[in-house]
Amino acid sequence: MKILSSQQIHEVDQYTIQNEPISSIKLMERASWECTNWIKNYFPKQDKFFVFCGMGNNGGDGMAIARQLDDLGKTCEVYFINIKARGSSDFETNKQLAIELGIKVTGISSMEDLPELKSTDYVIDAIFGSGLSGNIEGLPSEVIQALNDSNAIKIAIDIPSGLYCEDNSENKNTILKANHTLSLHLPKLALLLPENSMHVGNCEILPIGLDDEFIAQQNTDLYYTTPDRLAPNLIHRAKHSHKGTFGHALIISGMKGKMGATILAAKACLRSGVGLLTVHVPACGYQILQISVPEAMVD
Repeated sequence: MKILSSQQIHEVDQYTIQNEPISSIKLMERASWECTNWIKNYFPKQDKFFVFCGMGNNGGDGMAIARQLDDLGKTCEVYFINIKARGSSDFETNKQLAIELGIKVTGISSMEDLPELKSTDYVIDAIFGSGLSGNIEGLPSEVIQALNDSNAIKIAIDIPSGLYCEDNSENKNTILKANHTLSLHLPKLALLLPENSMHVGNCEILPIGLDDEFIAQQNTDLYYTTPDRLAPNLIHRAKHSHKGTFGHALIISGMKGKMGATILAAKACLRSGVGLLTVHVPACGYQILQISVPEAMVD
């Protein structure tokens, strides 16, 4: 699975819209439904969600998710950060649809507009998405910090608000600390790096029907390998094969007080598929090795 830059992801979105063809609002609906379906299945007993939105397309995703959860019988309160006169076209469309359904939609103009959140509440973060490039200051930064301080369960849509898709080495934003991140169709590099794990939490990649042929044409040096991609490339063993068919390995290792590394190496060797394994160790390691790795022959 390719890891693309935020600019490449934008180009894939636009190509899909133009060549499927599908309107941007319908693509947003499709992406939002994948998130809604995941939330419904992962939290089947949760009946209420607080949805926090920006005024861009990530906020439009949040509005659509709130509407879809409402259709499923869930209660949603939506709060959008009211920092400009008008949001993106798809955001405004989904906001109006949510209002028409009777969903509580509140514009946040100051911190006094925020609801009081408890650690048992569930928050959906749709403030900023993968297109974020500038610095977050003022009210949006304060809202993100308040969400972090609440200790509520937080689900980030596409990417935690405040996190850049690629390089975060000089990121001075307040970044949401999500419990779950729902990345749309492709992984983002930032979601896979250990230094960002406290913000990402559990990362799920949800297919939203972007054009895979166009994705295959994109140039990148970065790939995310999943077990389902590895399985077809594994060599199938013959029906009547046995341990003598798969080679004989020798490990020379160990000393008094440091047999742990030998045990780990022996287990790794067997796990990799070798048929026979001999481990050459000092006499002090015989007993511990035979107890820990009984499949190995000790010399």
